[in-house]
Formats: sequence, C-alpha cells, structure tokens
Amino acid sequence: MDELVEEKFSNIRRNLDMFNFDEAENIVVEIEKEIENVSEDRDEILAELYYYQARINFYRKDIDHAISLLSKSKELYRKLGNLEKESLILAYLGDYSLVNGSHSAFQTYIQEAVEKYLLLGEHLNKESLFPDAERSYKIAKQLSYKIEDTSLQSQKVIESLEGIAHSRLLYSKDLSVVANYNAYSSNYVQAQREAWRALTIALDTVPFIVQRYRMQNEGAEEIIADPVLEKFIKEFLEFYPLAHRSLITSSDKEIVPVISLKLDELKKFFLSLTDEIPDSLEDVRIWIDTQKESLRFLIPLNIPSFMFLTPDGRLLYHYTQTFVERPHVDHGSSQHLLAGILTAISSVFHETQILGSGGIREINAVGGTLIIESRPNVMVISICDIVFPEIENMTRNLADHIQHQYGGILARWMGNKQSIANLVSDIQLQLSSFSL
Repeated sequence: MDELVEEKFSNIRRNLDMFNFDEAENIVVEIEKEIENVSEDRDEILAELYYYQARINFYRKDIDHAISLLSKSKELYRKLGNLEKESLILAYLGDYSLVNGSHSAFQTYIQEAVEKYLLLGEHLNKESLFPDAERSYKIAKQLSYKIEDTSLQSQKVIESLEGIAHSRLLYSKDLSVVANYNAYSSNYVQAQREAWRALTIALDTVPFIVQRYRMQNEGAEEIIADPVLEKFIKEFLEFYPLAHRSLITSSDKEIVPVISLKLDELKKFFLSLTDEIPDSLEDVRIWIDTQKESLRFLIPLNIPSFMFLTPDGRLLYHYTQTFVERPHVDHGSSQHLLAGILTAISSVFHETQILGSGGIREINAVGGTLIIESRPNVMVISICDIVFPEIENMTRNLADHIQHQYGGILARWMGNKQSIANLVSDIQLQLSSFSL
C-alpha cells in the first residue's frame, strides 16, 4: 500500500482515538476520491476504508450500516487471503451484532473468528514466528470465553432493558397525573407541557421494548405471547387517558381535532406491538422521530439550556437563553452543585440509552430531560423539555468540537476562567443561532 495512503489511515486511527469523528470522516472522503484513480492495491485500500467507515458509523450510532460495511471489508480481505485482517473484522462483526441485539449473529461471527485465529496461529507456527502464533492462539482463547460468557450477559441486557422501559413508563404515568392536576387548576400551558413530555417519553421507550422482545425471542418467525410486552402496553394504557384528558382540556378548541388524531395514532402504535414487532430498530427510531416532528407545533417548548463540565465535575460554562441574574442569589454555587451531582450520577450509573456506547446518555428529571455526551476532557449536558434530534445532534457536535479544539487545554486546566475565555466565546457563537 502507498505510504501516503498508509499515513492517512494512521491519521484516521488517531482521530478516532481522540473522538474526532468529523476529521476522521474528512480523511475517509479524501481517500475515496483518490482511490478512483488507483489500480494497484485497490482492494486492500477499499477493505481498510470500509473498516474505518464502519467504525465511524458505529460511533454515530448507525449500527446497521456499520455491520454492512464490515461485511464488505471481510469479503475483500477473504479475497486477498489476509487471514489476520479477516479474523479482526469477524471479531468486530460479532461485537457490533451483539450491540444490535442479535445474539445468534454474534455467536456465528465470533466462532468463525476463533477458527480463523487458530488457523492463523498454525500458519505462523509453521513459519517459525512463535510470538505471533502464540498471540493468535491467545486471541482465539479470549474470543471462545466471550461466547461462553455472552449468554449470561445477554440475559442481563434483557433485564436491564426491561428495567429501563418500566421506569420510563412509570415516570410518564407520574407526569400524566401532574398534568391532569394542572389542567384541573387551569394551569394550561404547564398541563400541556407535562402531558406531551409523558407521551414523548413513552414514545422514546418503544426501542427498548422492541430490542428486549427481539433478544428474548430471537429466531421466532411469528409473534410470541410475551407477558412482559403485555405489561408494558398495560402500563401505557393506564396513564394514556390522563394525558389525553389533560391535552384536550387545556388546548385551544381549533387544534383539539388535530391533537385527538395524533393521540389516536400513538395509542394504535402501542397496541399494534402485540400483533407486529418491527424488524429494524432503525425503522422504529425513524417512525418515532417523524411522529415527534409532527407534534412539534402543538407543544409549548422551553428553549434548552446547556452545561459544560470537566469529567471531574468542574463547571466550565452554563448557557441558557432564559437564565436571569437575581440579586442576593449565588447562582455560581448552585450551578457548581448541580455540576457535581450530574458528574456523580454519570460516573455511578452505566446504563446507556444506546447499548454499547458506554456511560449514561439520558436522565429524566422533574424540570426536563438531560442529554449527556461525555468525551475524554469534557462533558456536555443539554436540559430540554422534549428530546428532538437537533438537540441530540447539537449536544453531540458540541462535545466533539470542544474535545477536538480544546481537549489539550482542558486536560491541563487548573480552574482559571480567563484561560478558557476563547472556549466560552466559541460556545456562545455555536449556540447563538440554535433554535427549535
């Protein structure tokens, strides 16, 4: 492979290690353009390119596409007879399949990777390269243990998904009760906000329900009676009438027919889960985002605020368009206290909204939903009424940008606010045009 191309792949690796996904993607695009005019080593470059594209897509949470790209990479390495790289790609395919909820695909890929590593070890042994042969045998042994441990891990993941879905639906129920009370007390705007939060949190719970069902009943061709699934739908139906009543009572008469139509669609979707489980989590997420988008003009929203912290809990900056300075109130202390609490929560709990990404990603609190993006040197938290894709994207992009541009400064930061003045100005600039 050309030295220049190798250097570019090395730069991609370095950027991925630093969570600089945009920069890694830019280099990938450069190589894609250059490869059009390359004839020598084309398959080898393409195989490596697919591998890094897969890793970028995995970090971007597009797991289905990542698996598809890895499959292309595997086929090319097989064609080239590169046993070591093929083994590596098979191991990645196994891990990505497990994150995607397919235990059987995980076992198939990992078992194949084990066999390839054993073959590689035998081949290297014959070539008298004992250290590399021993390394291949060790990897094969580790992967074998991985298969043995995964049945237990899979059950833990299923139980974890059940717990997350159950707690979110209970929280939706509590919000519906409060919304109903506010509607009764003529506090209509707050009633609407809390009722919509209850319903959208329930909507965002569906991927957990679907993934739990698929893992529990993997391989089933027809819908299987599932008591846990039925319990989830029952929990939804317990609070749905309260949210429905709150919204119909507190909304303007002109839009009540539209609200009724949207609420009926949501109820039908939940009830349909007993008859048909969607094939793809991505399809579920697209449907949910479409529904939330169509509800946007009906929901009275507060503008989200953003907090920027170091991983050990020191507050860098708190950005909000609704924050008002009040005399005799120590806002700095309250912000630092909140920063410390959030850091403690994030470091103690390891359940994640997107399995396999590591760390906590979302907390539902009384005042709103907190979306958390952690990087090696910064944590970005957005606080919003309802989670919309652009809020998630802005939080993620801010975390990536700050890590890339200021990670080195933050790694050495001793607490002097003047030394991060450029960072604060940059944040203000990035968020000044943000709107829902």
